[in-house]
Amino acid sequence: MNRLPAKLKSLINDVSRIYGEAIKDQYGTNTFRIIESVRSHMKTSRGYNPDQLKNHLQSTYHRLRRLPLDRLKDVAHILAIYLEIINRCEAAYRHHRIQKRPPASLARSPRAVICVFTAHPTEAKDPRALNLLKLVDATLVEWLLSPQKKREEKKLKHLFKLLLKTGFAKSVAPKVEDEIAHITSIVLDEDLITEQIYLHQQGIVVHFRTWVGGDKDGHPFVSSRQMKKCLETSRRYLASYAGKELSRSEELLANISSPGPGVKQLILRHRSILKKIESLEKLEKRDGWKILQLGRACKKLFSVYKKEWGEINHHLNNLRSLMWLYPALVLPLELREDSEVLVKNGLEARKIHDMLATVKSISSGFDPRWYVKGFILSMVHVSGDLDAGVAAVKKHFGRYRIPVIPLFETKSALENSKAILEGFFKGNKSIYKTHRKEWGSRFEVMLGYSDSAKETGTLASRYLIAETMHILDSYLRKMKLQPVFFHGSGGSVERGGGSIKDQVAWMPNSALDIFKSTVQGEMVFRNFGDAVIMRSMVEKIIVEFAGRKHFKRERFVKSFKTLVNRANEGYRRLVTAENFPAFVKATTPYQFLSDLKIGSRPSSRGKSAEFRLRAIPWVLCWTQTRVLLPSWWGVGSAWKSLNDSEKLELIHCYDHSAFFQSYMKILGFTLAKVELGVFHYYLREGLSPAKAKSHYDTLCSEFDLTRQFFQQLTRQREFLWFKPWLQESIQLRSPMIHPLNLIQLTAIEKKDLKLLQDTVSGIASGMMTTG
Repeated sequence: MNRLPAKLKSLINDVSRIYGEAIKDQYGTNTFRIIESVRSHMKTSRGYNPDQLKNHLQSTYHRLRRLPLDRLKDVAHILAIYLEIINRCEAAYRHHRIQKRPPASLARSPRAVICVFTAHPTEAKDPRALNLLKLVDATLVEWLLSPQKKREEKKLKHLFKLLLKTGFAKSVAPKVEDEIAHITSIVLDEDLITEQIYLHQQGIVVHFRTWVGGDKDGHPFVSSRQMKKCLETSRRYLASYAGKELSRSEELLANISSPGPGVKQLILRHRSILKKIESLEKLEKRDGWKILQLGRACKKLFSVYKKEWGEINHHLNNLRSLMWLYPALVLPLELREDSEVLVKNGLEARKIHDMLATVKSISSGFDPRWYVKGFILSMVHVSGDLDAGVAAVKKHFGRYRIPVIPLFETKSALENSKAILEGFFKGNKSIYKTHRKEWGSRFEVMLGYSDSAKETGTLASRYLIAETMHILDSYLRKMKLQPVFFHGSGGSVERGGGSIKDQVAWMPNSALDIFKSTVQGEMVFRNFGDAVIMRSMVEKIIVEFAGRKHFKRERFVKSFKTLVNRANEGYRRLVTAENFPAFVKATTPYQFLSDLKIGSRPSSRGKSAEFRLRAIPWVLCWTQTRVLLPSWWGVGSAWKSLNDSEKLELIHCYDHSAFFQSYMKILGFTLAKVELGVFHYYLREGLSPAKAKSHYDTLCSEFDLTRQFFQQLTRQREFLWFKPWLQESIQLRSPMIHPLNLIQLTAIEKKDLKLLQDTVSGIASGMMTTG
């Protein structure tokens, strides 16, 4: 196996050596020998089947359990940081590779690419560790450019020693303010804003939004006060950027040796506007009026400057683009609330009404949509749910000034989405006219990948979403509305993740005309932690858009629908079984989620809910234990149940279906990461020997059937034949995660939350997704 680039392998080998030296310096040779012994033993397990792996892990499992708790914590900490360092090596190489290749042709681009950043357990990493890792990132990029590397090697070793003495996981749960601080520090970094402005000046529109501070749905800690703080946090970044560009423009004029009256007047205008910007730090009542005055003053400056010089300088041009992208000089929010809360309109609805009232007060004098772009209603099932959202907006703004966005996230909602919108428009003709006349005929619909996959399994979820998109695309276009599909997807496959090419292959053209998606957790750093990588991500979307010809909706054969239905039935039988909640609690970190300090949101909906796990912690449980169950359970049995003619029909369907090919790729990606030999130990610790064996045998049997399905349908032996470098990356890193799983079992047994937090963070780094 030799598929990873030689330069990346060399980087990882060198960095691993330097990290080993740092371990010796900080923890001594005894601890280093334990780490090396475990690492060497794990490396030999590559390619093992589940039974071989569970037997291979036995000696390491007992050896780790015999270690004193303090030493075990050291081992977990060292391994967790090591896996994160490997991620940073891959990111640095990605940056290096992208910089060297010629830019893509961006002649034809979507109307807009919209990224909505949202909080996730990534923020549970200690901010001090994240700060050190940023320095590691920069040093690794320098390493790849340096011919000697001695300076970078010395710098890396010192940073690694600091990391080894720094907590990796937070000991205190992040607050909403912590989450927005984390996100804005990444996406409103000066380099990233500059890249966003550069793209805008090339005719490529990339908009940023966030849910943090606006997502009230089931989040008891979001209020109007939190919302205002989040807006103020982003205001500081954007006002600072605007002020710097204005000052740089003034400095250009200050270089003139004999400035005339016109230049002196321009300097005064610069200083006057700078004072206006400095006065905007706090969002107070009628902030919108101040922003309006600032905008007018800037337009006048641009006009006078152009009259004086025949053009405006690049700093003022950047300021103009900034104010086009962020008219209110804030990162706009998306509000979200459970539709049931608004329909009942009881005490629980008071917070979201306070938030709407605060938006009205702040934005007075300006368009409120530059502070809050939309009002998302989750769990929409009938048109009356949307009516309640419209009524709330009208109550505070006097008319329909913020778009209400339905979130279809359950099986019934997706299947009935057209009827829901028909009823909504029939009862709200003025709303339809507002979208046509004031908002460019755009009508937005949000699609929930996570909850639908949790309810039905990944295959049925993707199929439901694909069918919904095509039905609504046709319906909205007949209504002379421009569909905007908002994809509520996360980084993991179980939550809608996958490559951009595979995600959009089966979507209608309108889904690419304006491409809008949530960006969560690890994906915020992975795609936006670096301006070069961000541009590459945008280029991928544009290339797919530019290459798209007329798209025809797929018509799925009967055997495909049979496969989907039977896979869904098998998945539902499992997750709705009476004993399934007890099974999850006994064999995953579920029971500790509320104590892990990995996010500001509660892990379940409602205090009285016995087992209403949210989608994120639901997937987290299966990711941590290496089962990744929602993506594959039931598919193998469904395939086995088909007759030969149905299987042949499905093979033909696969060969001609962009949707089916896309699903099989994400299925392959999942199967490549599943390690049932590791989950065996969770079963053994949580259940009686007889039950553990029964569940393990059942899982292995279904996994074998799913593997047969995959290989027979694709006619490929390897799960990641389409990305062989990724296959190798997973095979190389997977054994390095195994020891953290074994340590996690000790943490669960001893109820040691600090140790458990370190293992959760480390496994997430190794899997490259928390879940």
